[in-house]
Amino acid sequence: MAAVRSPIKFVLVGALLIEALNLRFFAFPIDVGLPANIPWYTRLLASQWLLLHLPGVVSLGWLDRLGLERFDTFVLFLSGYVETVLLLIAGIVFFEWIRNLSKQDAERPDPSDVPRD
Repeated sequence: MAAVRSPIKFVLVGALLIEALNLRFFAFPIDVGLPANIPWYTRLLASQWLLLHLPGVVSLGWLDRLGLERFDTFVLFLSGYVETVLLLIAGIVFFEWIRNLSKQDAERPDPSDVPRD
């Protein structure tokens, strides 16, 4: 198996896997309301799913007006995939920035080690 050389390739493949699992096992029905007595973590997961798929959810009404209801799942998957890719890229950039900050701090000389005349 070829090694992944670019983090972007890793993100594109990883987001595909994450979104497939998310849509298959963790998708919440958006056409029915949640019961009032559900646990807080279930409500949090439902809110996360809705937020990540917000562009797809918003476009569902547009697809319904055009009579293209059969593409609902594809639109939700595609919008979730794009959002997941963007979140993973932002996470990689953030951790690289943190790593570079720690390297710069390690390379900076300690002011107490500087000889004084």
